[in-house]
Amino acid sequence: MSYVPPSFNTQACVDLAESLLCADETLMALKVLEMVPSYYRDNPIPKLEDLKKEIHAKIATAAFYATHKGFELTVTDEHINKVGDSLRSMLIGQDIRELNAISRVPHLIDMGPGEGILPVLLRRHGLKFTYQQIYVNHPTYLATRHRFEQIEREEPMAEDSPVIFVATEIIEHLHDEREIAYEMQRTAPKADVIHVSTPLHTFNPNVKNWRDIGWLGHLRAYTPREFQDAVLKMFKGYEFAYYESTVQHLRLVNPNTRFDAIKKHYQLEMTQ
Repeated sequence: MSYVPPSFNTQACVDLAESLLCADETLMALKVLEMVPSYYRDNPIPKLEDLKKEIHAKIATAAFYATHKGFELTVTDEHINKVGDSLRSMLIGQDIRELNAISRVPHLIDMGPGEGILPVLLRRHGLKFTYQQIYVNHPTYLATRHRFEQIEREEPMAEDSPVIFVATEIIEHLHDEREIAYEMQRTAPKADVIHVSTPLHTFNPNVKNWRDIGWLGHLRAYTPREFQDAVLKMFKGYEFAYYESTVQHLRLVNPNTRFDAIKKHYQLEMTQ
């Protein structure tokens, strides 16, 4: 008697995967497409295989981020004002403000600074800091480096400067979340304060067709618990405070910091 394959609702699998893609759950969508009865793991379903290939072709890899043109947005007052109301700018700005109040100029290390809006904004508020960027995208770096070079010329870093390490809204893009910890260990193994943020759940819950996104940059979305677990696993021993708005943010303080001014955690009124 010939073997009869089990029934399987291929379209339901496709629909679930595409729904997850619309919600920034790229890696989960790929897992769903692998969740088929054993017969179909030996005898792949063409429709599922084609969808997997389409997803793979749209995932933003490290090479894509390094070379892709199109991230070089011009920094306008509108951009700066938008970031000025953000959770990350308020928290990072408060750290710098507290340190400036005791005549300290912190060194800010920014992993994945995008269009370089953050340092421009902080300077506009009259805050003093030195700045180091860790760029992922080379075309954007070439288009925006004049902003950083100006800041670097204005104030050299002191040897005993407090260090603030920033990785805001990048963790959801990384194939390996631990790259944030690796970069910190490489550049600032004893950072006094660490800032990590990510969208709360899905970045844009109104996406109806994942193909309209263009390319798949967000590989996963985080619940508050998942986000805290992922970050605290990387930075064991740091004292932390969790802040939540449309973006969720962790501020982590090195318990061995020499600077009492930044040991406390802040109460903020959120406008985001």
